[in-house]
Amino acid sequence: MNTKQSSYRKFLLLIGVLAIFLPDFSIAQESVDGDIVLQVVDAQTHRNLDSVVVVFPRQQRKYELNRFGNLSLYGNIVPGDSIHVMRRGYFTRKLTIPRFGDLFIKLTPVPVELRDVEIVAYTRESRHFETPQTIARLEAQDFERNAAASIEPTINTIPGVQMESRGPGGSRRLSIRGSLMRSPFGVRDVKVYWNEFPLTLADGSTALELIDPEEIGRLEILKGPQGSIYGEGHGGAALFSTRWAPYGELSASANVQAGSYGMQKQTLSFSTSSKKTAVSLNYFRYRHDGFRQQEGVRKDQLNLVTRFRPASNREIKLFFIYYNGAWGLPGELDSLEVATNPRAARPYAVENDTRMERRWLRLGLSNKIHFTENLYNFTAVFLHSTNKLNPYGASPFFNGFKDEGSNGHGLRTIFGYEWDEDDAGLHIRLGGEYQRDLNALTEFDLVDADFGDMRTNDETVSRYFNGFLQATTHLRRKLFVDASLGILQTTFRRTDLVAEPVDLSGRFAFDPVWLPKLSMSYQFNRRFMLYSLVSRGVSTPTLWEIQASPEVTPERSDHYEIGLRNSLFNNAMLVELNGYATRIGNAIIEQPDSLGFSRFSNNGAIDMRGVELTLRYRIKRSDEHLLSAAYIGLSSGIQRYRYDDMVLNNEDFSGNDLPGIPLLQYSAVADLMFYNKLSMHMNFRFFDGVPLNNANSVYSEAYSLLDVRIQYGTRFGEKYHVDFYFGAENLQDTRYNSFFRLNANNGRYFNPQMGRSIYGGIRVTFVKPNRLIN
Repeated sequence: MNTKQSSYRKFLLLIGVLAIFLPDFSIAQESVDGDIVLQVVDAQTHRNLDSVVVVFPRQQRKYELNRFGNLSLYGNIVPGDSIHVMRRGYFTRKLTIPRFGDLFIKLTPVPVELRDVEIVAYTRESRHFETPQTIARLEAQDFERNAAASIEPTINTIPGVQMESRGPGGSRRLSIRGSLMRSPFGVRDVKVYWNEFPLTLADGSTALELIDPEEIGRLEILKGPQGSIYGEGHGGAALFSTRWAPYGELSASANVQAGSYGMQKQTLSFSTSSKKTAVSLNYFRYRHDGFRQQEGVRKDQLNLVTRFRPASNREIKLFFIYYNGAWGLPGELDSLEVATNPRAARPYAVENDTRMERRWLRLGLSNKIHFTENLYNFTAVFLHSTNKLNPYGASPFFNGFKDEGSNGHGLRTIFGYEWDEDDAGLHIRLGGEYQRDLNALTEFDLVDADFGDMRTNDETVSRYFNGFLQATTHLRRKLFVDASLGILQTTFRRTDLVAEPVDLSGRFAFDPVWLPKLSMSYQFNRRFMLYSLVSRGVSTPTLWEIQASPEVTPERSDHYEIGLRNSLFNNAMLVELNGYATRIGNAIIEQPDSLGFSRFSNNGAIDMRGVELTLRYRIKRSDEHLLSAAYIGLSSGIQRYRYDDMVLNNEDFSGNDLPGIPLLQYSAVADLMFYNKLSMHMNFRFFDGVPLNNANSVYSEAYSLLDVRIQYGTRFGEKYHVDFYFGAENLQDTRYNSFFRLNANNGRYFNPQMGRSIYGGIRVTFVKPNRLIN
């Protein structure tokens, strides 16, 4: 790193720290004697509401709240006067002026039309229908169609997205538009954020085990390169956020669930909200024996997220995660072993108790403040500490015992200016993200389930920097243009503490890369819009890839996309269709060596083309109807990813399909609510067979999965609510494999998955009004 780049990063760190602790020289309005301040918020999301109209029938006057959702009323205000509080998309409230004190008002949203769903990508709320790129959004209720054990079944309903696990909560990998080729055991080529804090570390790793389905309030997946805002990766970014309690509630719940193969999960939750504070505290305990030998899983996790509003224009968040978990590593099987005993593990794995034990501690603090109605800053600081023990292997030739730890910190800051009118608008964001990790790795021989002689001992410092400038504008809310430019650089400095027989110390500094992006959309009417996008992406080797193959260098990509959205049947149905083409140059290819250890190299290019379709239909009727609500979702993705100019070990694979990527995948989900008490849920997914090696000489079999769930909720008194539920996953009892070991030696590609599993549970919730607010 040169002196100039170091100065830039130190300056960014200083700006971010100052932004968090900056005194509040804001325009927040405070009440004074004789005056009344109105504060209006969304009853579900807790955000301040702008564009709110307050009508005084007696005075025949109306007022509009500022962008912070508040309004000061001066003079001629009589206690007992009635007011009407209105906003588009919310139920109108009628209240009376109090004799003393201010008014804190909660507006409840009406059942939202699918076209009006809001997204919060780019630290900004906007309507999904207007967004000039492909963004998939899932809500809390989407994660309630399955057992509360994994996010995998729900995420796999998104076209172009594929999540796989080795066992029920073991190693996980997430692919957005084809990053599986570089993902033997983890997540590559995708940036993941939790409540606007990055889960993806400077070394390129992502801990998906920290995300529990019972805590998710919303997930947004941005497809395609997002280097301008969310850094590297051809696949895109996944933005998770917490499930908050409604305003004015204090609730505590206990959820107990049990099922096949020894599955047990207990959840304790506490949440509350007040005028200035919201708290979400969750404890998760999960156990599963696994479908195969040596596949057991355990997890104990404590999550805390708080949100504090010292003023209407300022919001502070604090998050804390503690995780202690482990999962077995049974090893891959060949086709004969799968056919004769799919529940078996590799004998060597059982004898040596191969597994992953991991602990995590993560902390974060963020501050968002509006200096004026137009100018704001968002800044987050965060740190982590983790350690893991990993005895692994499948034979006397492929094994090891890793003792690894990592500590790191980072900062993300965005300064924004937003001016928005009906005729035109402009939103500018200037910011950056910096992370630093120190990874210490000691690897030993694996001898009788314990460590033997030391092989390696090294420390690596990873540094990641991403700076960006983005401008979004609209004309009469019909034409939207989003232009951005990012710069990204990653460096690794490795210190070999043994240096025998060869000193592997070295510095791996990749040149800064500029990442432009331009997207446009045009809304012809309230029902139909078109958009197009062009962007450039980069994917830097992860620390794990650098350690295995120090000569590997970053991939580059060019991405093109067009799409449309169409709202039908009085906005009850939303249709989304898009097509894309991406070319990845200097592609990083993983190929196991003769013993089974991963090796990486840059070879040729990959051409990726795909079409994605999503249809969603929702109806909401009165609770008195037999069918009080219904939702149906259909999605499909067709993707053809092929090698171009690809030669490995003197074999030409040009024109072959990329291993691990299905040509076709589709899904169907349905939710039915009867009398607002009894609900039925269905989740169906189909995956085409995939090539398992570069030569395309071996393919997996296509498979489909059907999951169902029935739930009944009832009240006991005014404060207790009880939900009884039971369900089945893989109801068809399909025998299938996923989490393939691509290009494996000796034909050991397969990880057999669970057959039919039954589960049931009960959730008891205590709810009462929070008396800290009106």
